[in-house]
Amino acid sequence: MKTFHFYSILIAVIFTSVSCKNSGRAIFNSIPDYNQIDTAILSSAIKAHFQDSKRTEPAAKWTKQWYSTHSYQPIWTRQPINSFKLDTLLLFISQVQEHGLRPEQFGFKTILSLKKQLVKQKLNYNQLAELELTASRVYLEYCGGLRFGFINPKKTCPNYYFQTLQINGTFTNSYLKGIANYLFIHLSKAQPTDENYRALQKLKKGLRNNPDSTQYVDKINVNLERLRWKIKSLGSKYIRVNVADMTLTAFRNDSVALKMKVVVGKTPHNRTPFLQSSIYQLIINPTWTIPSSIVVKEIAKLALTHEDYFERHNIHVYRHGDEIDPTTIDWSKVSKTNQPYKLIQASGSNNSLGRIKFVFGNRFSVYLHDTNAKAAFYRSNRALSHGCVRVERPLELASFCLADVKPDNLKKIEKKNLLLDKIRYSMDLNVVSAIGRDSLGSNPKGMKISRIRLSPCIPVLLDYNTCFRNARGEVQFRDDIYKVDSVLSRRLKNL
Repeated sequence: MKTFHFYSILIAVIFTSVSCKNSGRAIFNSIPDYNQIDTAILSSAIKAHFQDSKRTEPAAKWTKQWYSTHSYQPIWTRQPINSFKLDTLLLFISQVQEHGLRPEQFGFKTILSLKKQLVKQKLNYNQLAELELTASRVYLEYCGGLRFGFINPKKTCPNYYFQTLQINGTFTNSYLKGIANYLFIHLSKAQPTDENYRALQKLKKGLRNNPDSTQYVDKINVNLERLRWKIKSLGSKYIRVNVADMTLTAFRNDSVALKMKVVVGKTPHNRTPFLQSSIYQLIINPTWTIPSSIVVKEIAKLALTHEDYFERHNIHVYRHGDEIDPTTIDWSKVSKTNQPYKLIQASGSNNSLGRIKFVFGNRFSVYLHDTNAKAAFYRSNRALSHGCVRVERPLELASFCLADVKPDNLKKIEKKNLLLDKIRYSMDLNVVSAIGRDSLGSNPKGMKISRIRLSPCIPVLLDYNTCFRNARGEVQFRDDIYKVDSVLSRRLKNL
């Protein structure tokens, strides 16, 4: 009898549980009186939607966090229901082509269909919850994408290693809280206002009716996304390398202070990485510790046919810290798994790094540097290096990197001029300032320097833009030398 009683209770509990669940679902599927919507039921339906959802994208994650910390209270479907806010959201989404995307990528048809049923007062609690969460998620996706980019380049694109800003709790709280009174303002504020962005949009609009413009429109769309990415602030003085354009531009207070050609990494295995860092040191007359990969792929092969290769290029070979004669080595046996040698090219005029190196932190051992192969700067395709960036006018770049001095501070101006002349003299160039000539006459040994620690450090960004506005306001296109645009374009189309 006790066993029978236990199973009776168990069956009753299970039946009650199932009945409650079915009853809850039945309530969610009932069409409410639109004049007296039960907020408690609607909040339960919203919570149930989150429990069933498998979405993991950032906007979905932040939407869930917002509702869970606000007792799953509705925003778009709160009493009294008004479709005006949904109309406003739909209006902005309908114009998303201006940013290189399509309305259907933002659930446009879903929201529009549910809104029509809402107006007819035919939505049940479950559908009201679906409309509520779809609208909030899409709103965050749209506004967040325009503010920070729709793609995280570090996770999606090859060769991107800088961190971009992403949707966060502060952004979510501001934008979802603002739906009640500031929806139009927030949607408008999310629109990029950068002049470069506007210039690309304007050109794209002009190409709209040109049947041969598809490749250009795709390139514009990709670079609009790049312009939406937000990185850590570079400050008022910084260096920006556009790898695709193969140029370096130095900025001071939003104005171009210096521009020059650069040589960048060649494809496919020596691409210059896209990263953000800070130049903290200048090394005068650097040595070059040759990467093992270059030893295996290039130098070992050259050594087999050119016995004087190491002498001509001033390269010293070491093993276990001891220098050895390179002619005693069987270079045919050097391979990726058998490369025990350390090769260092001595400083001097024939050093591959030239006479000055600009050092910044990164995990790829790349840097900006001078070069002994100046002829490369006359070429249109300057993707020739092993990954580092060779600069056309290193002395001018070094001058830019030194701390700025106010024009009325004569003492600091003299000090900077002397430091520049020390750099020049160490690079076997003539000194040019009066204080430099005086110092050279009185203490020539003191004019030789090997390194300079920068204070403050100079932010540097190695970037990649295949479509951009130049200083004259003209939109320029560049070849996608690293085949990155196709990856970004495909990702944007599949959002």
